[in-house]
Parts: sequence; structure tokens; C-alpha cells
Amino acid sequence: MSKLVDVKFSNNEMFVLSSREYPCIHVFTLSGEKSRSLLGTRGYETLVIGTFFFCLDGKNNILISDLTANIIKVLSPEEDILYTIGQSRHGAGIFYVLFDIEYTNKTRLSF
Repeated sequence: MSKLVDVKFSNNEMFVLSSREYPCIHVFTLSGEKSRSLLGTRGYETLVIGTFFFCLDGKNNILISDLTANIIKVLSPEEDILYTIGQSRHGAGIFYVLFDIEYTNKTRLSF
């Protein structure tokens, strides 16, 4: 199962693709006209700009860290995740969930 997240970064369209099988999220840039490519159709070229790792603590907070294991952000699902924009199913068991997220700088995720 994968999650797809819309991200704003330096006024460019970005998204994060995460996987339950691997505890990390990969941040990509998008190029080309925005379409339904993120929901299973073709059309986007991507460029990886960063990889972040995440885990749940004992209080169900999400800890996000960079490759040097520095904690970037602690997310409380009740307080920090604003809302779900939409969702779509495509393929065998792939589940996309879109959030409205602002990526404020290279060292912090702001939800």
C-alpha cells in the first residue's frame, strides 16, 4: 500500500510517495502539465530531491527524520494533518491518499 501526498516547495509542485513496506518517504519534483498522472495515468517526469524516514512513537505521533537521523518534525495526527483532499485506487492494492502540505524549507516539514 502506498500513499501519495501533494507538497508545496519553493512554489513548485511536489509530491511524496511513501510505502508501508519501507519506512521512508521520497520527495519528488513534478514536471509537465498537472494531470491525473499521480493517480495512475502517464505523463509525469520526476526528480528525487530528498529521502526522509518516519516511524510511529508510543503516542502514535509520526517522527520524520532525514538521512542523518535528525528529527525534522513530530506529527500528531489529531493536530498536524490538516485534511484529506481526495483518494483513488489504481492497480493491485495501490492506495493513494492526498493531503495539503506545505514544505517550508529543507529542514522542516510543516503540516
